[in-house]
Amino acid sequence: MAAKGIHFEADGAEPEDQDASQQRELFTRFEVQKLLGKGSYGTVYRVKRLSDGGIYALKEADVKKMSQVERMDAVNEIRLLASVKHPNVIKYHEAFLDGNQLCIVMEYAPNGDLSRFIKKGNELKKAFPEEIIWRYFIQICQGLQSLHSNQIIHRDIKPMNIFVGDHDVVKVGDLGIAKMIKEGCAKTQIGTPHYMPPELWMNRPYSFSSDLWALGCLLYELMTYRVPFEAKSMGELRTKVLSGRYRPITPGKYTNDLIMLMQSLLQLNPARRPELDKILALPIVQKHMNGVPVKKAEKAPSEHNVYSTIKIPSDLRLLQGRLPAAEYEGEKGHGKPDADGVIKAKHAPPAAVGH
Repeated sequence: MAAKGIHFEADGAEPEDQDASQQRELFTRFEVQKLLGKGSYGTVYRVKRLSDGGIYALKEADVKKMSQVERMDAVNEIRLLASVKHPNVIKYHEAFLDGNQLCIVMEYAPNGDLSRFIKKGNELKKAFPEEIIWRYFIQICQGLQSLHSNQIIHRDIKPMNIFVGDHDVVKVGDLGIAKMIKEGCAKTQIGTPHYMPPELWMNRPYSFSSDLWALGCLLYELMTYRVPFEAKSMGELRTKVLSGRYRPITPGKYTNDLIMLMQSLLQLNPARRPELDKILALPIVQKHMNGVPVKKAEKAPSEHNVYSTIKIPSDLRLLQGRLPAAEYEGEKGHGKPDADGVIKAKHAPPAAVGH
């Protein structure tokens, strides 16, 4: 069974409006095939790259319409996506400024996201086979482990952000609100309410274990096609989450091993939630790893493995030279930004329209 979201200086120069007579770089290099999604974060398309015929996902957002914070978030997503190399994390390929549009080219997952399959399974009244749940869960853990080993909290684990590629390979995606923490905890209250842990509802500092709570919610949803904490208002949702009470899984539907693992993730005390290394080392998890592509995350990687903060120039048109290098199979990139966030390119980066 295949189951298938930047503060500018006040005197900063805004990008110029796209001249209708000027052909966008996007259309000279890519063939737009299909709209995949649209929201406050921007628009995502399935595209074909003309130079290699490869199929990719391309997200574009109008930076002129973004607030300063939104611009910072967009660039941060690019930075983190380009920093993590793991088969269970959506792959970064390129980012470029095209007039007013900031474009990110990423790996395309042909089978969509997990929310699609949860919806379909619910409509058909057909439960997810347990072996498929284990297969997906293990791969999500591996992708999250890769993020956590690079000191990155995803902060928005949910079915819509888990993508399914060919051969049931599962990938963590959408790092739009992900955050890198070098030490201590994060404090910003952010995420999707139904998957937010108790510590966020109480406005307390949180860390990597917040992703594990969300993972527990996702695991529950795969088994029941509903979120563990349902409510008609935010106040009611907060009360239910802080109580930690949810409808039990129907006995006999899934094994106690799977149910107990879900329960261990939905611990109110974040210190009691198991770490990813320990989850992946569990005998029951090892038992279900047969046939699952396994790649361990690098241990304690050095800081230079993650791109430094990309400084946004007052003239946005100069941002192009500060974005991470393009990464396509068989093609060399342009190098990494230096301490000032400027790439010393081996090859000139593609010119941004509107220069």
